[in-house]
Amino acid sequence: KNTYNATVYTVGIFEGANGKPPIDSSTSDANALMHCISSNYPNATAKNKYLFGSIIGANYYGGDLNPNLKDGESYYLSASDADALNNIFQKISQQMSESSINLGSTVQIKDIVSPYFNMPADTAAVSVKSYDCTGFSSDEPTWSSTGTPLSDAVTIDPATRAVKVTGFDFNHNFVAENGRDEDDPTKTGTFQGCKLVITFTVTPKDGFWGGNNVPTNGTDSGVYAADGTKIATFDVPTVNVPLEIPDLTASDKNIYLLGTAPTASDLGTFAVPTGDDAWKTAYVNISPIKAGKAISNTEDTENIELSVTVTPKYTGVGVDIGPVQSAVTKTATANVYVFKPELTFNDSEVYYGDTAPTDYSGNLTKTEWKHGETLDTAVIMAGTAPTLTLTYTPGTGIAGGIINTTNDIPVAVTAKIDSTDVTSHVTFVHNACDPACGWNETTLDGDPAFLLHVKTCTLTVQKSGWDEKDANQSFIFNVTGGEIAQNIKVTVQENGSATIVGLPVGSYTVTEDGNWSWRYTANGNGSATLSAASHDATVTITNTRTATKWLSGDNYAVNHVNGIKAQGTFVAGN
Repeated sequence: KNTYNATVYTVGIFEGANGKPPIDSSTSDANALMHCISSNYPNATAKNKYLFGSIIGANYYGGDLNPNLKDGESYYLSASDADALNNIFQKISQQMSESSINLGSTVQIKDIVSPYFNMPADTAAVSVKSYDCTGFSSDEPTWSSTGTPLSDAVTIDPATRAVKVTGFDFNHNFVAENGRDEDDPTKTGTFQGCKLVITFTVTPKDGFWGGNNVPTNGTDSGVYAADGTKIATFDVPTVNVPLEIPDLTASDKNIYLLGTAPTASDLGTFAVPTGDDAWKTAYVNISPIKAGKAISNTEDTENIELSVTVTPKYTGVGVDIGPVQSAVTKTATANVYVFKPELTFNDSEVYYGDTAPTDYSGNLTKTEWKHGETLDTAVIMAGTAPTLTLTYTPGTGIAGGIINTTNDIPVAVTAKIDSTDVTSHVTFVHNACDPACGWNETTLDGDPAFLLHVKTCTLTVQKSGWDEKDANQSFIFNVTGGEIAQNIKVTVQENGSATIVGLPVGSYTVTEDGNWSWRYTANGNGSATLSAASHDATVTITNTRTATKWLSGDNYAVNHVNGIKAQGTFVAGN
């Protein structure tokens, strides 16, 4: 409201005039009156004349008068002679000169729209009207119900976000009452003046999150002189703006076994404006994103409820426009999937009596990181695949670094990531042998993960040099040697052979028993070396028939063993 604030100077030149404060019970009624109707102090208005003039008879000298004194100055000026009176008027003249402000039609009203609201689209969206004063009620002016529009009074400056109004003459439109009889309050005068009402609608800007106590106007909104001098500023009204909070979005994460478990903020996306857009959240507080359960890095964590809460910074109490806003919580659900290793192994062959392997890394044919049937290469992973440290432990069948059994040897595998045993999290896969080895486990726990198939060597003793005259002649041979010592006796019939299976690797010597085949002389011993690379060998022993007669020369006998000729296949150890 644009009520006229007048400055009233009172000068006392009567006998006993005393303008010095304070005002108390010893002050004469005349001096008290002069004090009360003067406005030579801050925040004075014309209505003080009526307020204090009407109660002077009640000897009101205290209350809120004294606090208004300005630096100990008097409310009114007193003079005892002409010189003093001259000085008073000179002082008044100086004060009026220093504070003189032209409030004519060149005065500009600026309404700075705060950055949280949209500017009026154009001047047509701004209403500027003046309303006539029709009287006073409880010392407050009343106004006409219909306003008079001002033409061509509005300009809009988008750069400064200002709605500017000119053309209203405050000097001629101040509010006053003419002809009032102070001695008879029932006799009122006529009223003059009017108020200027500027109306336009603002709406929250797109992207503004809202909040309580949001100012609609900038602090520089007010009345300005034509030269840009600020005359007065307006109170800054505030409103409660509904919270418009974006959704919290969630994304599933894939991690490796024992990898860094994602945090709630890794799983949830909540775009908080920064930089030039920071104004959007100026009136709210934003909590960190929270997860409703602990997140594991060894097993899947599913249905993780994420939440973020946005709370208005201010309570909104005392704001008339808009309901008070309360906290808003946004939620979303995410999953964390743990990819684990799948290790595929092949069986391998070793030879009985051979040196046992010390490096089994060749048995591992494939390492894959999987979740169910999904490979890590088919999705986006957090982090990198960890390094597995594998330990191989063969079972019974090795002594002193030598394969000392003809049975398959199981090999157990344990896996670690750094110092943590993760064997229970590993899937072990066995590639079937070709031809099939008979071990076709599909669910493995790593003990064993694969087999060492133990192979043996074969040695054949071949006889030559037998004479047909000695039908059914048998020959006996001693076979010795091998990395695991062997001493085997075999019999060969005529020019036949005997095969020894199940032998360990090593060097072997074949010696004929000349006392048995006494009519024949062996042309030396035989030898062979058996190995993984050469695991089958034949040793041929050649004889010469040196004794042509059997007993007296006219009789001989056929040697049968249980009616069967003595030749065939022998198994080592039998």
